[in-house]
Amino acid sequence: MSISTLLTTTSASPQTWAVPNNVPVGTLLNVESWGAGSGGSGSSTSFRAGGAGGAYATAASDYFVTPDNAANGIPFTLNTGSAGTAAANSTAGTDTSFGSNVNLLTNSRQKGAVAGTPGTLPTRWSVTTNSSAGNGLSLATCGLAQTVVGFGLVPSGTGAGIPYIDINISGTTNTNTAIGVIFQVESQTATALPNVAYTTSGYASLSSTTNIGTTTLFFDSTASGSFLAFHASGNLAFTTSLVRYSFAFTPTEATMNTALVGIQVNLSSSTAYNFTIRIAGMQFEQAGAATAWKATPGGYVLAKGGGATSGTTGGVGGLASACLPTAGAFNGGSGATRIQGGGGGGAAGKNGAGGSSTTGTGATGDNALGGAAGVSNVEGGGGATASAAPTTAGAPGGGGGANTSTGSGSSGGRGQIRLTIPDLPFWQQAQMLPIMAQ
Repeated sequence: MSISTLLTTTSASPQTWAVPNNVPVGTLLNVESWGAGSGGSGSSTSFRAGGAGGAYATAASDYFVTPDNAANGIPFTLNTGSAGTAAANSTAGTDTSFGSNVNLLTNSRQKGAVAGTPGTLPTRWSVTTNSSAGNGLSLATCGLAQTVVGFGLVPSGTGAGIPYIDINISGTTNTNTAIGVIFQVESQTATALPNVAYTTSGYASLSSTTNIGTTTLFFDSTASGSFLAFHASGNLAFTTSLVRYSFAFTPTEATMNTALVGIQVNLSSSTAYNFTIRIAGMQFEQAGAATAWKATPGGYVLAKGGGATSGTTGGVGGLASACLPTAGAFNGGSGATRIQGGGGGGAAGKNGAGGSSTTGTGATGDNALGGAAGVSNVEGGGGATASAAPTTAGAPGGGGGANTSTGSGSSGGRGQIRLTIPDLPFWQQAQMLPIMAQ
């Protein structure tokens, strides 16, 4: 049996959801988020446009509860829909978010790893080498082999509850060889910018430090993946104990828009090695110092609010493409463009996009399965209908209707967050029922 709760209390300031005591670190929450709707306009035939419905986004049973979440709660933003206006354009409905969009690495949970020799590294991870014989050579060319030993959550002590992976390197080097484990950052233009402070951090340990040279965190400035410059920390001298290390740097390469970050272990030539490196909780963030580790994927959900009206043009529904994650997200419905007064767009929901209005009647939410015009429905509110005395749109996320007379249009529907905690043992569920009902 799963347990669900709705977050509907709005605030202009960020809020915090306290993780119940019986929800352990590593629990995967199903998080659903609805953006707020935008208000409609009114007062003259130069406006009278319908507001837009908010988008829907979900981290489908994949929001990872981190140690920091358990200790300090999970931040979220949840606001009312934007107000209706008179003789002016409305503003966009606010976005609704759950979690913290800090870690720019795409896979800090080691998803996709498979144990074995060589095994399969986590998705988007790779092992490369730099040596006197050349860069980018395979481990085999350098006399070495890789084994993915295992992975899971750090069981206790430093880093407890954070996902780790153990990678063994063995063989005899035939050149001066540097082993680098690379964690590639998502290739987006805004991911890494010049003249901005970034910090790479992560937990690391070695099973043996015999004949190990310097160990560093590094950062490659890249332009759409093409190498520009290499930046590295000083020798961090990894030990046999798991320790969190960090490296802060401000790149200055003008054309940089992406980055590679990782760990490098330097080895000597013609030397036998057999060591296992444990790596946990890697993070790359826009900050001057490391903050608590945030899980990726599954550490942040954002649903866009409905777009603002423009003159007689109805607001554009919140876009799924602007949500995080985009998989499983749906567009909010657009408001009607109509000088007689436009209806509001419906909110998106788990079943699909919100309806778009083309008349004075508000559209239905959640792919026609949510609230009808002006009606609230937990799966997606309906847009408000244009009238001389407009009422608030359906919640969550319905677009406001226009005022067909001289006053303001109606306000958009508030946002909403639904949390579902699946598959906990019965005794934990029984203890949580009164907590989740609050």
